[in-house]
Amino acid sequence: MNATLLQQHLRSATGTTVSTQTVRNRLHGVGLYARRSMVCVRLTSRHRRDRREWATEYMNWRRNEWSNVLFSDESRFSVHPDNRRIFIWRDRNSRINPAFVHESVRFGGGGVLVYGGISINGRTDPYIIRDRPLTARRYRDEILRPIEVS
Repeated sequence: MNATLLQQHLRSATGTTVSTQTVRNRLHGVGLYARRSMVCVRLTSRHRRDRREWATEYMNWRRNEWSNVLFSDESRFSVHPDNRRIFIWRDRNSRINPAFVHESVRFGGGGVLVYGGISINGRTDPYIIRDRPLTARRYRDEILRPIEVS
């Protein structure tokens, strides 16, 4: 809740009217500050189990084994407003507390998709995915093959 909503709740619950600045001052007085909520995708118990198994399997790999691995990801830069502009009141050390995490929608909205990858030997150039959906064939032909060649 923002300070204005807290002010309104106080007025409706007790009949007491205070300024939003007074609400902010009182919140600061008990160690709460307006912060952006952490945005993440919800992990199921299966996701957690799979990640733990993956980490256990590869934790003893040596440098030469990791040299054959490319970690890749893509990010969508959206034209729609994001939820990172929503501030919440919390104390300084509670960023990952589930009560203060805002879950995001994974594949909604319009914008541009940018791909990139890193390995032990360096990084790829960013690749902007334009026009049409990124199919497995496009991913292979437009992103992976040029990396293989270099």
